[in-house]
Amino acid sequence: MDAVRSLDDLAELLRLPKRVDGTPRWDPQHKVKRGETPPANLRLSLEAPLSVEGVTMEGLRLRAAAPKFEPGRKVAIQLMLLHRGKWRPFTRIDWRGPPHTNRRDPGFEHYMRDVGETHVHRLCDNAFLGWPGVVTSDEDLPNAAPLEDPGDFAALLSLAAGELYVENLTDIGEPPWEASFTLR
Repeated sequence: MDAVRSLDDLAELLRLPKRVDGTPRWDPQHKVKRGETPPANLRLSLEAPLSVEGVTMEGLRLRAAAPKFEPGRKVAIQLMLLHRGKWRPFTRIDWRGPPHTNRRDPGFEHYMRDVGETHVHRLCDNAFLGWPGVVTSDEDLPNAAPLEDPGDFAALLSLAAGELYVENLTDIGEPPWEASFTLR
């Protein structure tokens, strides 16, 4: 997105009230052929363009991902920026995922603390990476702050709507999860 040339521009974009365009749907990241057994780690993803005041923002999108066979676990919801031909996250919420410990920025209030399975990688907490480092670093938003587990997916969407400033985020619907059984 050419209009973003600094952390201030990116922060301004984050704070703008946004809306999900269209009716996005959850799709498997791996296409399963007829008769094929889906891999146990199959992930579902949802991607959608975002609009501001009715205008679709080129180079800005919402991305969400969840494992198909682990209902209510390892969900990520993030805002992505197209920068130099690559989609990069600049704010992300992780719900019931692997625990996260901040190891990169000694000045961060949660430095060397395990922030748990539910946490938020805010742009402001990763600003130490600078521009364009926050969207080009291989560290993928290394700082996160703890969040209280919202309890269910609908409450997660409400929480994420506020963090990401996406007014209709609660409309995207739950991933089509399936329980997985392993027989021994």
